[in-house]
Amino acid sequence: MSEFSRRQFIKVGSSMLAASPYRSASLDQAQASPVTPDGSSTNLYQWIRSSCTLIAEGYNPPFYPHFEYEADKALTIAKQLSAEAMRYPAMAYFVHFPTQTRLPIHPKLPAEDPLRRTVERFSQAGLKVVAYHPVNHPFMEVESGNPRYQDWVKRFPDGTPMTTGHYGFGQYYEGCINSPISQEYLNLYREVITNYPVDVMYFDGPHQGMAYRHRFCQGGD
Repeated sequence: MSEFSRRQFIKVGSSMLAASPYRSASLDQAQASPVTPDGSSTNLYQWIRSSCTLIAEGYNPPFYPHFEYEADKALTIAKQLSAEAMRYPAMAYFVHFPTQTRLPIHPKLPAEDPLRRTVERFSQAGLKVVAYHPVNHPFMEVESGNPRYQDWVKRFPDGTPMTTGHYGFGQYYEGCINSPISQEYLNLYREVITNYPVDVMYFDGPHQGMAYRHRFCQGGD
């Protein structure tokens, strides 16, 4: 099993953020307290301190079990609530944009990239977008039969996979963050940072399982 500690995981994620092509136009300026055209100093990220953010939960409709999310409808709701931002679930049980990783893409994802559409529409309206990443939350459905999951699951000493329930939708394999799945997550974050000018990335976790969160990952190379 590869050695990949939680500290290393967070450190690599921070390094990717620092390398983001959008960083120089946002994070650096915010840290330097940029001066606006009228000569006043402002912090570009001051809105985070007391933001009214619309949360789009990826484990429920309109993302699961069917993909019925519409960026324009989300923007209308955000405006009605006087929200300043929306949290878009880049991933939940499925990835909600056309990822090149081995993580599962929602089978009903529309041809038009919903994350890109969301960023474009909210940006045009002067609102922010927060990309939500659940780190190692349950998503590997036991009944899916996906052979890739066998390299990512937590196992008991006898090799039996650990499974857990989640929101009552069935049984899922628990993920071992100290497995090749960690690289898939990092690749996913890199895709978002590189291809989508989101305003904030929110990492929820990282989990080391749910029903068996107190147990170690067993086996591996």
